[in-house]
Amino acid sequence: MNRVKIVGASVLLLLVLVLMIQNRASVKTQLLFAEVEMPQSILLLTTAVLGFGAGGLVTWFALRRKKERKPDKAPATGHPAPPAA
Repeated sequence: MNRVKIVGASVLLLLVLVLMIQNRASVKTQLLFAEVEMPQSILLLTTAVLGFGAGGLVTWFALRRKKERKPDKAPATGHPAPPAA
């Protein structure tokens, strides 16, 4: 499973790099009230990083919430469990 993640991340990184190399033209982008001119590759990289960050945060919160909902086992008291009825 670990190798699958490494291969997947490598392919994704290679794809982002190819897109960055192919998109070096300058573009104007409006960010809220400001207009910014930057290379399209930087815009793509910024968008990719923000997307991965948002996905990581959503996953982290979901796992944290799932962990909080998981009922804990009763603490061990040293006494045997009562027989089932």
